[in-house]
Amino acid sequence: MNPETFSILHHSHDLRLSAWGPYTKRYMGISHIPDVSAGLRFDLSVFPGLYRRGVQPPNVLWESGYHPWEAAPDLSYFRHRHEVIWKDQVYCNIDFCRLDESAALIRTECVNRTDGPQSLSLYWMASLHFPPLRTYSSVPLQISRVSVPEGGVWVEALDYADVTLGFEAHRATLSYDGLLRGEIRAHGFTGERNPAWCGHLASEGYSVAGNVLAGEGVAKAMAAAFEASAEEPLAERLMRAVEAGRDAGGQPEGQNSAALLVHGAEPFPLVDLRVDLHDQPEAELRRLWDWFRPMVPYYVQRALTPTVPRWWQWRMDQVPGWRARHLG
Repeated sequence: MNPETFSILHHSHDLRLSAWGPYTKRYMGISHIPDVSAGLRFDLSVFPGLYRRGVQPPNVLWESGYHPWEAAPDLSYFRHRHEVIWKDQVYCNIDFCRLDESAALIRTECVNRTDGPQSLSLYWMASLHFPPLRTYSSVPLQISRVSVPEGGVWVEALDYADVTLGFEAHRATLSYDGLLRGEIRAHGFTGERNPAWCGHLASEGYSVAGNVLAGEGVAKAMAAAFEASAEEPLAERLMRAVEAGRDAGGQPEGQNSAALLVHGAEPFPLVDLRVDLHDQPEAELRRLWDWFRPMVPYYVQRALTPTVPRWWQWRMDQVPGWRARHLG
């Protein structure tokens, strides 16, 4: 298909909706986001249950007894059906209607199709959610307090009405999860008592921070090396960032330690290397990492299946020309 066919869709979609809607990432109901720039979300979940029996809150991440039933195109009205007793023998419709930008109406309709009476309870659960570090994360952004020196000026990084990106992806105009266009969420704060040069850089999926550095160029060099090696394993990217920081000046007083720590899905680190009290810690860390790199899959497998062959047998199979010293 001709790419120009999609040109009419450029900047044609915008997910900015009403302050009221089904925006929760926890328990289904209605959410209120009164100020998008603040990032706070109020959730109110309403759901039924049999009286004095177990109750199943409507979790949005997995099946939990409710079904999206109908909705208006602008989400000014939407309904969820909660199945209390199997096959709609007892169910409850929960309707959410936006009255205006400051109020919403909630209506419930309970239906009993069994032969006898049923005792139901209606639960209301409210919660306030701060901006998360990542989507579906329970880790909120860390709040920092800044002391501005006399004569200093504090400028909010997100004080803009709109932003033009140098490279706009296909979803550039779709603002999701409370993010502003171009916003990058990451922990990052440099205290005023850190020795100069001190500071941090944050970008998509990573941050660089340091103090007692030769200058801001050290952090920028580390960030550039990390971004330029996107096709490499994470440990290699981190190693290159360390080397780039050293080559850009590092610490004026010199370095005497370096470390490489990478975690994956397993409950133990994939890479955990450290060099202390060394004249060239980055070079020594590079030597250790180059030796250990082909062994990462082996030690993961060994932790899960202790009956695997010895490490030197694995290494001889994986590293051409390498031979265990005890074999001569």
